[in-house]
Amino acid sequence: MDTATSDFRAVEFSPGSDGDSPALPELLDPIPEGEEIGTVAADGT
Repeated sequence: MDTATSDFRAVEFSPGSDGDSPALPELLDPIPEGEEIGTVAADGT
């Protein structure tokens, strides 16, 4: 989420049986290189 605009930058909903970490690289792809990412959150599955 962009704290300046409150816009979500990336989000993905997956089945509870799927892990979160495999989706991370694809979610980060649209964010420009060099742009600071302060926090990444997942539900831990």
